Amino acid sequence: MISKEKFWSLLLRGPLREQVAGLGAGECTHPLDLQELAAQVGVRAGLTAPKFISLDTLEALPPSLRQRELYVIRLGQRHKGRAMFVLCRACRGYAREVLRPEERGEAEELHIELGHLPRWVLLLAQRLRGEAVALLGAATFIRAVSRGKEVHVLPSVRLASAKFTFRPTETSGPYTYWGQVEVDAVLGAEELYVLEAKSRRQRLLKYKVAFSALALANILNKPVHPLVAFVSREKTRVELDVLLLSPPAGLAAEPYVVEHLRPVVEANVILPHVPPRL
Repeated sequence: MISKEKFWSLLLRGPLREQVAGLGAGECTHPLDLQELAAQVGVRAGLTAPKFISLDTLEALPPSLRQRELYVIRLGQRHKGRAMFVLCRACRGYAREVLRPEERGEAEELHIELGHLPRWVLLLAQRLRGEAVALLGAATFIRAVSRGKEVHVLPSVRLASAKFTFRPTETSGPYTYWGQVEVDAVLGAEELYVLEAKSRRQRLLKYKVAFSALALANILNKPVHPLVAFVSREKTRVELDVLLLSPPAGLAAEPYVVEHLRPVVEANVILPHVPPRL
């Protein structure tokens, strides 16, 4: 099976060379067909779309893309069953395209305490996978933002077919995504929120959380606020950086511009360590 780096090196030295060379910062290629390009470079076995074009963090991008400050946006798989994508040129250092837990800009800081939670919740949180812990922090975050309103939660939402239009940057044209969308959780109080959970060691490309919000806003016909929770663990210590992003999806008549996403409220949440009873 061919590696991601080998595959992208073949494409960037071959059929995509001229297209990529002409891209300026914020510009993207026309929609590309994964299987068609693979055939042009002689790759016919072991080709799966999630491995090669579902690359939603900087850490997932192979060196051949990062060295050229390129990133991949998957456009779904509904067009004749083909896996489609675009390649975009990022600005210097991916400064406008990526969310980093340590870079919050002018976001309002929210203080959240979890010490009031039952002992059994804290004990489990020390052992559970990242999505479950992120959901715990996100629900508490939304309750604080909503001033104590009841928060409804739907975890692990999978939308079999979602379709929406977006623009990666101000300088790019519009594109249409049409395919499956998986969401870590949907949370609702007075407003509706969609959660993306990641490790604190990862730097998340903004389009990933924007797509979740756009898919839900299109289906529900109401604004959806993107929410990200970065989770880190050190032995029994669990820490979360929760970021509420703006603008929400589903408000403007024009295609949503992904690079406009920015943190507006943030909270650093530490789960208290609870030793097991002897």
